Amino acid sequence: MSRKEIFTATRNNLLQISMVLGVITLLSLWSMGGCSSGGGTSGDEFPQPPEIMSENGTLQAVLDVFLANNFIDNIDTGLTDQVNTPTYNGDLIGPTLRIQPGDTIDIEILNNLPENPTNVRMGAFPHLPHTTNLHTHGLTVDPGGISDNVFRLMDPGTSNPVEVNVGSDHQSGTFWYHPHKHGSVSFQFFGGMMGFLIIEGGPGDLRQVPEIADAREVLMGFAVIRTGQDGSVPFVNQDASDFSSDAGATNGLWSTFQNSNAYFVTNGEVNPTLRMRPGEVQHWRLLNGASGETLPIALEGHSLHILANDGINQPEMISLGVNQAYVMGAGNRVDLLVKAGVPGTYELQVLNPSSTYSITPQGVAPGPRTARIGGDFPAVNYPLTLATIVVEGESDDMPLPSGPLPDTSGIPSREEMLENAPAHIRNVAFEICGTGGNMTEPTSRLPSCGWYYTIYDA
Repeated sequence: MSRKEIFTATRNNLLQISMVLGVITLLSLWSMGGCSSGGGTSGDEFPQPPEIMSENGTLQAVLDVFLANNFIDNIDTGLTDQVNTPTYNGDLIGPTLRIQPGDTIDIEILNNLPENPTNVRMGAFPHLPHTTNLHTHGLTVDPGGISDNVFRLMDPGTSNPVEVNVGSDHQSGTFWYHPHKHGSVSFQFFGGMMGFLIIEGGPGDLRQVPEIADAREVLMGFAVIRTGQDGSVPFVNQDASDFSSDAGATNGLWSTFQNSNAYFVTNGEVNPTLRMRPGEVQHWRLLNGASGETLPIALEGHSLHILANDGINQPEMISLGVNQAYVMGAGNRVDLLVKAGVPGTYELQVLNPSSTYSITPQGVAPGPRTARIGGDFPAVNYPLTLATIVVEGESDDMPLPSGPLPDTSGIPSREEMLENAPAHIRNVAFEICGTGGNMTEPTSRLPSCGWYYTIYDA
């Protein structure tokens, strides 16, 4: 299980002291097996994030943002490394927030990160690494005020209320929350600042299907923790002249990550072990909470049975072939079922994204899925193991569902969108300011490129 040593500054008031006690309580629960729904093999050590549920129509939570010491296994050295990264409540994944349609999410965000540096390239991107905010990713809610407002600035030393009212017709599904302050998101993602946000109980809930309701629910939040050799998360090169460095140089934006460590973690741990019985069916909720990595996910010797993508149900379950990968871009979520095969040990892997994969489980647009995250990050040796699945014990031949899945509530069906003309048409113009590679300067430049060059060529 996770080993933790929370590193915080002295708390100045009772609220913050209470929060630390709350974190300790949640960690104790986690060490006893977590808060996963459903049953599971006795003694299963697979970690699940702490969980906060709504009561009487309101979810109340405190998210304390501070630098915390955690310990992560280093697969390259075989040692255990201590890291000091920005976190929610001291963990390498935030608590799971579980609500129902019509609920209110009431969160207090305490920003206890250090003060921001003062030399930040005239305030241009990236900047203010220790300022944060909160985005409820995938929810159809008010984007202004103190709701899901990605333009809020929550500076160090401040307490910030967030109130998100979720409509009574909102679809059920797997969503997530994370910081969205432009200029510091990657810095905070590299520390593990993200968490599940699950809506259930309304129309379209997958648990209306008996075979899904009987399956044990397992949450897997994938992240890439990136630190320097001292265990802290570096900020970008403030004197950078290019996105990536020239060969042998350090002039790139991410050159501070040359020779850095990258830990691919599941719920904050490297390669945890999940136990299943032969024939057992489990409902996995997967989240790619990495900053930019594409994750082609495959389970050795098994098929992945896709139920929903990004909180939207499939008309019917889609069963991939044995060993076939499901591609998760950054921010993607997928609900799927896994039916355990014969006894043995199997790896849930990230395959090489430069190979050819479809962009959807239906086989659309096969091609390489390499992510553009910068050439200064150390190369990754694929495949990588996200979790080890041990199938053992007495057989339990559970059925997979057949037939239609519940319609996703609150949004038009796929058939309605394909068969009906849109009520409104909006034209969006994209432009590229600057040149690179084989690109040439456009013959006409839109006005926005003017301010772009004023800021980014500073």
